[in-house]
Amino acid sequence: MKTQDRLLLIAGVVLVIVAVVITFIPGPATVGPDTTEAEELLKKTIGVGKGQTDYYYSYSESNDGYVIDYTLLVRGDEKMLDFSNPISEKELYLLSNDTIFCVDFMNVRMCSSVKNTTEPMFHSYLLSLQSKFFDDSTIEMNMEQMDYFMENGYVEFSPVLVNKTVNGHGCTEISYVTDLTNLTVGEAARFSISPTSPKVFSWNMCIDDKTGIAYSKHFNYSYRGKQYYWDFELIDYEWYTNKQITPPENLTEGAYDVLLEESEWKNELQRCYSGDEEDKDRCISLVALQLKMKSICDLAGERRDRCLVSIVALTLDESICMDISDAGYKDDCYIEMAGGTKNSTYCSMIANSSKVELCMNVSQSMEENETAGIPNPAAVNCADKGYGYEIRKDNETGGEYGVCIYEGLECEEWALFREECCLTDADCLFGNCTDQKCPATGEETAGNETNSTVDMQKFLDYLENFSEDNETNESESS
Repeated sequence: MKTQDRLLLIAGVVLVIVAVVITFIPGPATVGPDTTEAEELLKKTIGVGKGQTDYYYSYSESNDGYVIDYTLLVRGDEKMLDFSNPISEKELYLLSNDTIFCVDFMNVRMCSSVKNTTEPMFHSYLLSLQSKFFDDSTIEMNMEQMDYFMENGYVEFSPVLVNKTVNGHGCTEISYVTDLTNLTVGEAARFSISPTSPKVFSWNMCIDDKTGIAYSKHFNYSYRGKQYYWDFELIDYEWYTNKQITPPENLTEGAYDVLLEESEWKNELQRCYSGDEEDKDRCISLVALQLKMKSICDLAGERRDRCLVSIVALTLDESICMDISDAGYKDDCYIEMAGGTKNSTYCSMIANSSKVELCMNVSQSMEENETAGIPNPAAVNCADKGYGYEIRKDNETGGEYGVCIYEGLECEEWALFREECCLTDADCLFGNCTDQKCPATGEETAGNETNSTVDMQKFLDYLENFSEDNETNESESS
């Protein structure tokens, strides 16, 4: 064989070997989208607050629309927490020589020294409030646990980063999903996740690239077919603050007793947020009516104006009429003022001329109405149904109002007239009277689940600096 032929043969063999090798060598692994920046931002925001000893930090939290505002002020070893929900405001002072708790509810403010409280549930409640402050050991634990989730594939980040502005601050929004469906038995026990707990949570956070400050946070999850939402928005903050903590003076006993009463009403209002929108608005209106609090009506959505009219009937506060948007309800408000004060001048403020006669009728005293033979339609409605009827005087306003009574139950006459309160099924155009409430639609509304069975506290403890709102569990703590 000639030399040239040998070279060609060798070259051919080499090419065959190379082809075989190329065939069996795996190609490069498929690389997913780069989520490094999102991961680093999340780690950075979890570490925020570590090492801070003097700071001011104010934010708002919302659970399914129920909002609570918090303000934290720390100066060395002394701390102050101010937090308010729609019906009350509370303060906690952790001082070097005392612990003071204040509650302001229904125009009653009480501040008491609680350093030596012997109430075990109240003590637990105070500890839950203290968890709102930044704590280095908790932050480190949260960082370690998030690293574990990320390393073991329980967190999936979106590669999409969005530049936003929240309360005037520029930030980068990241999105990710925490899916705990495939936790092992050991992991579930480690993180206190029960078999029935929700497992999948969708998150959004808008984070300052330089400082790691999160200006907004949001997550949602599904539980037994219902969606739940949690939102956080930073209002203001200041590291190395010069703001001073000013404890209250003239301490008295009784803050805990006021807290117990406040908690009952707060829990009642919170339960309103577990239903659909229409049921929620109706429920909020009833709480507002019972507490005579105009501010709660502002939470009642489409029933806001109707709620305000009901409050006016009890408070005779004519300034409320000016806050009503709907012209029809504004007229009703002036009718309530005319009837409650027996002052017909309010009738001149009514826009709908067809309502003026009714206004003039109710503005007359009971004796005048009887003389003129003009019936009160709400009182007539009460009598037609066979209910007892009483005229009562509001000790705060001096005004009069009628009450319909049946088998120990009571409804304000106009609330019964509008089906905002009921005594029997006959009072409801649709459905049955349940807990003195008529159904919102033609179908009976089923009982609504709350998320009180979901222990979100431990989940948020290991997921971020600030745990889910301890206010949702105050009923157990107080």
